Amino acid sequence: MLRITKSRSAAGAAEYFRKGLRCSDYYLGDGVVAHWQGMGAARLGLIGEVRDADFLALLNNRTPRGGKLTVRDKANRVPMTDFTFNAPKSVSLLWAVTGDERFVAAHNRAVQAAMVEVERGMQTRVRKGDDFNSEKVRDTGNAIWAGFQQADARPVDGVVDPHLHTHCALINATWDETEGRFKAAEIRNIVADKHYYQAVYHGVLMHELKQMGYVPERRGRFWDMAGIPRALIERFSRRTMEIEEEAAKAGTLTAAQKGALGLRTRADKYGATSDVHIQASTYARLSGKDRALLDGVAREAAERGSVEADHTVMETWRYGLDHALERQSVAFEKRVLGDALWHGMGDVSTTELQSAASLEKLLRGRVDGRQIISTEEMQALETRMVNFARDGRNSLPPLGCGEYAISRAYLNQRQRQAIQHIWNSADKVMVIEGDAGVGKTTGVLAEAVAGLKNAGHKVACFAPTSGAVKELSKDIDAPAATLARLLVDQDLQNEMQGGVLVIDEAGLIGVRDMARLFDIAELEHCRVVLSGDTKQHGSVDAGDAMRLLQQRCGLHTPRVREIVRQKGAYKEAVSALADGKLKDGWARFENMGALIETGPEDRAREVAQDYLGEVESGHSVLVVAPTHREKDDVTRHIRAQLKQAQRLGYEDRGVYRLVDTKSTKAERSDPAHYEVGMVVKCLSNLSPDLKAGMRVEIAGKDEVGKPLIRTSNGAVLTLPLEEAARFKTYRQAELPLAPGDLVRLTEQGLDAQGRKLPTGTILRLKHFNKDGSMRFE
Repeated sequence: MLRITKSRSAAGAAEYFRKGLRCSDYYLGDGVVAHWQGMGAARLGLIGEVRDADFLALLNNRTPRGGKLTVRDKANRVPMTDFTFNAPKSVSLLWAVTGDERFVAAHNRAVQAAMVEVERGMQTRVRKGDDFNSEKVRDTGNAIWAGFQQADARPVDGVVDPHLHTHCALINATWDETEGRFKAAEIRNIVADKHYYQAVYHGVLMHELKQMGYVPERRGRFWDMAGIPRALIERFSRRTMEIEEEAAKAGTLTAAQKGALGLRTRADKYGATSDVHIQASTYARLSGKDRALLDGVAREAAERGSVEADHTVMETWRYGLDHALERQSVAFEKRVLGDALWHGMGDVSTTELQSAASLEKLLRGRVDGRQIISTEEMQALETRMVNFARDGRNSLPPLGCGEYAISRAYLNQRQRQAIQHIWNSADKVMVIEGDAGVGKTTGVLAEAVAGLKNAGHKVACFAPTSGAVKELSKDIDAPAATLARLLVDQDLQNEMQGGVLVIDEAGLIGVRDMARLFDIAELEHCRVVLSGDTKQHGSVDAGDAMRLLQQRCGLHTPRVREIVRQKGAYKEAVSALADGKLKDGWARFENMGALIETGPEDRAREVAQDYLGEVESGHSVLVVAPTHREKDDVTRHIRAQLKQAQRLGYEDRGVYRLVDTKSTKAERSDPAHYEVGMVVKCLSNLSPDLKAGMRVEIAGKDEVGKPLIRTSNGAVLTLPLEEAARFKTYRQAELPLAPGDLVRLTEQGLDAQGRKLPTGTILRLKHFNKDGSMRFE
């Protein structure tokens, strides 16, 4: 969609472009015409068509007249950055088949709009003067760039696919008005806001195409023209398929690594390919049926004339804001605008969204040169949460567990002090803080809860994750459930009236949920105990609630510091990391031989070999991967090793599973979020036909695009999107399993006999029954 690639050295870039000149590569050469753009180019007198000599001079940090461009003339300076804007393949196909140059014009206008925004976002680093110790970057708002538009992809087997795209060569220089000179550009924030610039390009392109009568259709994170099947698009995306195949051979790769792989595997261009040749080649490769289909899409667009807008400006702006602030108390403004543009599908512009934002009572600020925003509503939530805890100080009698003696003799002094704090505090809200591994749950909370129960108090434990709930159930003799369940289960709230709500892993709780928790505590006259580590976790929801409470409420907060989970040299290394001594901690791990560094190509294989060795030694093993993609790759290698060692059955069987989309309420309220086959789970009663716990499948969409669901009795209903807060969405996937596999339940369920299987339960597959059901050990 948008790819941003830095050239790593002036010498390397110059050689690359010289080769490009000789073989008509992307940037300069026969058939490729570009024009200078940007206020920085105009300041240098670069106007009109790009000349080879001028372009190569800038790459070498020289002006067209031969002087230095920027003061710093390092040998390894970054000479330019390539912003490559790619039109969806369906757009390129329609251009190639119809020959309608309006597609090219629409693409060029979209590129221009996006690059204008890039120029507005240009900054430079501040290295001297009064501003040096502030944000360290200064807005400049000017750039030097040239766009090289092409219509074909790199050849595969000597044949090119149609591919409208433009390489925008952004020279690494911007005029700093304060210092009165050109300086190296600081584009870190532009790269961080890539989502926004990509959305600007696609928003303008979709708008232009709608004016031509074409209907854009969202497909997951991307979009294509409605009416063009995915199989046809993939047939003319052979370069993408080629890179994906090479990436699969290399193992799990990041997007950046795939980009590098694309550069290494691409075929040379031996001359500029004319539009006529691209169009003729594409037409010849289409079947008669395909030609008729594409001609039909074009004919319907011509008859339609234009496509009416589906989204209003205010509705689109609210979507972007609500989506961003559901899981954080502040958001980067460009992220909000980008999400809104994607949602608006070409119906709104950046200017209109900015006008809508000006009508909102927003709180604004800057972090490292990027604009951040929040709302008065979020500020009010924070204030309400803080006031409950602050006003609750010394407002209640102690819980009174004095007659109960601490039974765990191994507890250290700080652990004992934390327990006594819970028993003797007169506050509504009590906070216990400690690093990972200091025994907050197994020691402090377990003993504190035992004393509370002995004193006759009603106690229940909650945590924001299912894994933490499982640990609570194992270590503490009290009912345990997810915080999410407490927040929506009225019966459970009523049961806890006058009791003590113990919340573990409280560092994960956001402002919205913490404020709701305090509302329940106030209504049901409950006390709240929060236990967590603000260093270990960041909130996954809106805001960092526990840290705010500690900073603003003046609560006495016992801190449990001594690590008890690890021993010996390992404990010393972990303690160093917990104290922020990262270099010392990693050095200790290296001295222990606990760190092994390997490349991405070998990592999964080596992890799998180590895993098998530990299992055969009788040890239990946990493998942690930074991404889902890498986790899946490692799992494939581990299962292959286990099969080879005959620890798994050789034949896999595909098992149906549901994967949580982890969507926000705003996303679930958007009809474009839904695809046929997705599953909706009701968290509470939505209607007489949709009861709590029911799972229904998306069957399609009605005439206005709203998702339709099919119930278990075959009835087809419209999904009530206005109730998006009361259901979750899942994608169906297939999980390959064989006898011997370990399976972990990510949500609570029932076995064949109706017995409850808690979230986090790990089962070993014994065999498949004849009816397809599974038997576990």
